[in-house]
Amino acid sequence: MTQSVLGQATSFSEWGTYHDPSKSSVFGLSEDSLSIYTTGPKQDLSIELGNMTAPRVITKVNGDFEIEVRVDGNFAPGKTKVSSRKPYQGAGILMMQDKSNYIRLEYAYLNDGVLDKNYVSYEIRLNGKITTQINSSISQFQKRSSYIDLKLSKSKNRINASIRIDGRQWRSIPAHPAFQLPDDLEVGFAVVNASTTPVAVHFTNAWIKDHKIDRNTYRTILKIPN
Repeated sequence: MTQSVLGQATSFSEWGTYHDPSKSSVFGLSEDSLSIYTTGPKQDLSIELGNMTAPRVITKVNGDFEIEVRVDGNFAPGKTKVSSRKPYQGAGILMMQDKSNYIRLEYAYLNDGVLDKNYVSYEIRLNGKITTQINSSISQFQKRSSYIDLKLSKSKNRINASIRIDGRQWRSIPAHPAFQLPDDLEVGFAVVNASTTPVAVHFTNAWIKDHKIDRNTYRTILKIPN
């Protein structure tokens, strides 16, 4: 059975709390997946542009954590620019301390004026500024991968990000230098649509766990499928 909802900041079963600041996205929930449909054109997570309206589902974690998910969608941003920016669609993992300090790890599509190109986007923002921006091409694996697995983990003050293409081996994204992080954070899943083309994204094989109990014991917050 699938639930569909349209709204703002409401509990959404074990996945967490859904946020729809622009009130124009549809969230769907089934036994083994979370779906987010968004119309664009300015549903972003870019505090430096004053836009934090992307739909997302987030939950609280404490201490060290791991979050993993499989992302699949009908990404096709098209050629129409939005506010002079190249059209972009991306979906994946979001880690937030607050609206000025957060990390995005996304399966991304950007139109260069001719073609929609897919890659992995990894961005870190501290104090409202982008401090890390890494775009990892996946064309060496497959021109248009059917899905991608993303993983983000925190160990003390170091963040590690990894990707896996079509079920192959995990591939690490270059580590960022350690920086101070509080124990209490929010993590979850988000869809960015800075294009005039709607996109539907499906999140499956999701897993969130943290060390709230103690440093040697993980607490499982989310495991889909169980």
